[in-house]
Order: sequence, then C-alpha cells, then structure tokens
Amino acid sequence: MPLVLLLLIFADNLQHTTAQIIIDRQLATPANTVALGGQLGTGVNLAFTTATDAVPGTVNTGTVTFGFTTVTAVPIGGKVTIALPSKYFSAVDSTKANTLTGTNVAATAKCVLTAGTSGISVLGESGADTIVCTTAGAILAATTAITFTFVAGSISIGDSQDVSTFNVATSVDRQLASAGSTVALGGQLTSGVNIAFIVAGDRVPGTVNTGNVTFGFTTATAVPVRGTIVLALPSKYFSTVDSTKDNTLTGGATARCVLTAGTAGDVVTCTTSTAVVNAGATTLTFVAGVLTTGVPQGASTYNAHTTTPAPVTPSAPSPTPVPAGPSATKSAASHFGAPLLLTALVLLAWVL
Repeated sequence: MPLVLLLLIFADNLQHTTAQIIIDRQLATPANTVALGGQLGTGVNLAFTTATDAVPGTVNTGTVTFGFTTVTAVPIGGKVTIALPSKYFSAVDSTKANTLTGTNVAATAKCVLTAGTSGISVLGESGADTIVCTTAGAILAATTAITFTFVAGSISIGDSQDVSTFNVATSVDRQLASAGSTVALGGQLTSGVNIAFIVAGDRVPGTVNTGNVTFGFTTATAVPVRGTIVLALPSKYFSTVDSTKDNTLTGGATARCVLTAGTAGDVVTCTTSTAVVNAGATTLTFVAGVLTTGVPQGASTYNAHTTTPAPVTPSAPSPTPVPAGPSATKSAASHFGAPLLLTALVLLAWVL
C-alpha cells in the first residue's frame, strides 16, 4: 500500500471516533462504597486574640486561631483546607509560617487564599472562600487535638459580616460533622434617621434642592478618610447628584457623592475627605444644589452601609516595544512550522 495512503488513513482515524454501545444498563439499586479516611472531630470556633483585629481592612496584629481533632495522621506536606464565608479574609500572606500545635505536635504551614464562587459549596459551606495550607516540620499525629494559629501579619480582614460558620478538612480526613463558628467582622449601622428635606418645595419632581437634605444613622466603627458611605435608594428617587459639591458629615468631614442607577434601586456613593467620621450618631447633609429630585413616587425606605477606602492601584508602566529581529522570525517559523512540515512529509511520501 502506498505510504501516502497510509498517512491519509491515519489522519482520517484521528478525526473520527467510534462511540461505544452500552450492553447492560446500570444497577437498579446502587451498591455502597467504603469510607476513605476519617472525619475530623471536636471543632473549635474561630477566635481573635486581639478584638480590634476583627475590623474590615485590618491586618491582624494578634493571632487568629481555630481547632480540630485529627483521626488520621497528616504527613509532612499534607494539606489543611479551611472553608470560610465569602470575603471573610481579603488576603492571606503566603510567605508566613503559621503554626499547628498539639500534644507532641509542633508543625508549621504556609497558606494560600482562593476566592469562592457564588452557589458552589466547599466543605458544606455555600460560596465559601478556601484557604489551603501546606504543612511542614512535623507530622500531625492521629487522634490529636490541633490548634491552628494564623500568626500576626498573616491575614487581612475582609468585608463586614455577622457571625457565620466555617469548616475544615485535611488531605486525609473529611470536614467536621458540625461546622465551627466565625467571629463577626465590623459593626452594624443602627438608629436610621428618615430623609428630611429642609425646604418642602424641593420634593417636587425635577427640582434642584435649594435647601439641605439630610440622612442619619449611628456608626459602630469609624469611617476613615477616603472611606465611603453608600446609600441604597428607590429607583429614580433622585435623577442626578452633583459630584463636584462638598456635602457635610457630623464631626467636620466632607463627602462628594456619585449616583449610580440600578434596575431594582439606585445607589449614591459618598467618598469622605477632610476628617475621619467617628463612631456614633452621624448626619449626612446634602448641601443646596446637589440633588435633582426624581420621578413621583410614594414613601418608601432607604438603607446605608459604610466601607473602607478603595485600594490605590499604581499605574502600570508602558511596555517597551520589541524590535523585529531573529526572535520575530523564530516566532513566525514556530507558528507556520507544523503545517509546512506536514505538507513536506505528504509530498515526500507521494514521491516515494
């Protein structure tokens, strides 16, 4: 058979696969597997040794601990995986050696944080972020109560959130049967004060406010300079917000605000400046000329939350142009080399 024909048959076989045909369908009643590894026991809740570290945006100055009891020994290089609520920690320093201690156990571990996906469960925690820690220095002995300690400077605290749950597993034992508890991060705004228009005529749709418009609430945590106050309002309650004007806050801070229209509601984000907004009763005052009243609507509700400053991202340097030369020629040869080689082989086979 000519060599070229063999090549063509070979190429054809690469492009076509033959599906297998099921002879017997699956069992009507599935059979059982056997459990692999054990299940961690005696979970110990997350704890911050320095209470003030449990503030969003803070890098921990004290240790953060949790615990579990092994069933199976974890070898050096084994994994400890922690599933936490989304954005509970915003960063984990992968260069820090955290500690795992217990009776006759003194190991270390470096950890990496991976953000979760909404609706996807990890270790039974929906949408969880995961921290995977690789052990070093010593085996985690079987049937041993382990205290895992994040050392100072190893974690950055994430978004404000209430008490929730976390879980943990090792590379040889599955997660706790009963999830542990986290610690609340940050506080919660309280004592919301209704919107007030100082000039009643400013409530007419299409009017630019001639007098002040005020909102109020009590903060649990101070808002730093460049932090934000975010108002969630009914859709089209205001049609425009002048982002060039300085509005005022209790204590001497000012804020410029931006309106973002939404489908279910609008958001006004006010970035603070001049001074810290101290914890306590706070009034946000929109000065005259800032707001244009929106469409007619009945009385409804608004809500608010505060945030830490947005991170400052340094500008990336412009890439240096690479002159065309031998590297460009090599790249082109790499790109076209495979088709040219195949063509040459087919022509050679035809000649033979």
